[in-house]
Amino acid sequence: MTTRKDTTTSSGDGPALPKLNLIRLSIYFSDLFLVASDSSEWVREPKVRRIWHIYFFSLLSLAAFSFVDHRVLDPVLKGSSGLTLAWRSFFLVAMICLICVDIVLASRHYRYLLRTRLDLQLGSIVFFRSNWVISFAILYRQLFYLSPSLFIFSNPPFVPTKLTTATYQQEILTTLYFLIYSLCTSLSFRFPALSSSSSLIAVINVAEIIGDVLFIALVVATFVSISTSRPRS
Repeated sequence: MTTRKDTTTSSGDGPALPKLNLIRLSIYFSDLFLVASDSSEWVREPKVRRIWHIYFFSLLSLAAFSFVDHRVLDPVLKGSSGLTLAWRSFFLVAMICLICVDIVLASRHYRYLLRTRLDLQLGSIVFFRSNWVISFAILYRQLFYLSPSLFIFSNPPFVPTKLTTATYQQEILTTLYFLIYSLCTSLSFRFPALSSSSSLIAVINVAEIIGDVLFIALVVATFVSISTSRPRS
């Protein structure tokens, strides 16, 4: 006869708490976030909830890796150009994957709204729109770290080389510049302090603009569909 392992812990006379590994803890907090933001419909929809968990866990992992970068790996990276290149390339690939997950998440979310005729929420629109701009900003920043010649950057806070890593202040300022650049790109505006100097960045700029236009079209189509399906009084 087999017995089920106890998956709870207790401290003194306090309530028993479930033992959660990193993935289950991410799922738990991501569900709490959705419920707190009045997006409980996502929790009840398996397909949307699953991709949301992947996205949330990926964000936590990237944040943890970024912390490890500055606290643990920084001295090691300064002594090895190969490790520095590998680490920057890893973050670049991670951001590309995160953007792909973001596209799938937005698509499934609005397809669910179209199917259920639930109301559009301003919070979800702001969330997806902000994520799109921020994700591309970090993508541009990582490309700059790999090859500064891809951009024309006036007075950059940090000029990356094979053996130099940015301080917190330099990374924050550099990220701020690329956030403004990404936002201007999505709005088809020019940012005087930073611009593209390569066909690769130009192609990514076009991809960001197209994605932004498609997202707006998806939101408008969802709003029109929900509005026309409601009974008129």
